[in-house]
Amino acid sequence: MGPSPTTNRILVKGLVDNGKYEKAMEMKEETAEKGLAPDPVVYSFLMFGCAKNRDSDEIFKLFEGLKENKDGVLEDGLVYGSLMNGYFMKGMENEAMASYEEACGENSKVKMSAVAYNYVLDALSKNKKFDEALRLFDKMKTEHNPSKLFGKKEGESESSLATDNTIDASSQGEVPDEEESEGAIEQATVMECVADSNAVDAKQPF
Repeated sequence: MGPSPTTNRILVKGLVDNGKYEKAMEMKEETAEKGLAPDPVVYSFLMFGCAKNRDSDEIFKLFEGLKENKDGVLEDGLVYGSLMNGYFMKGMENEAMASYEEACGENSKVKMSAVAYNYVLDALSKNKKFDEALRLFDKMKTEHNPSKLFGKKEGESESSLATDNTIDASSQGEVPDEEESEGAIEQATVMECVADSNAVDAKQPF
């Protein structure tokens, strides 16, 4: 049998982090050729890598490809932060905020995990949408266990630290340090996505 979902995610992220984007894309295509469902986590890593390289066109292609593979219905919110960054790069603020509304609006049907929210918070803060970032943070407090968001303690998620760092900067009207923000979010993302895959891996051994 082939690699587990966790292994595939870790490999793709490692390739993207080391600038081997084409190889990471090849892995995504190989997975698709095997008839496996497209993995939003893998797409989020690829799109985040494109955002770091300021390749907005590729971000849009990946988003549309994932959406098409999901029959036009995208329920996982992991990719929306990178999509927003792609629009902001192009100076398309209205489109970026429309994507924000689609993911986090009152009538949204998109499922937003703590990590997905962190991606969106990062996009808002980097582009000086501090009021929206703070409002979203308040929404997060009502939707997620506060212990998951504040002050990392034993057994808690890494997403707490990424969220706190972003919000601390936003509340002071500052743009978060890009490298620190990206590093914190990437760490939180890979750790939570790996944990999320454990149940699947238990049923899909090598």
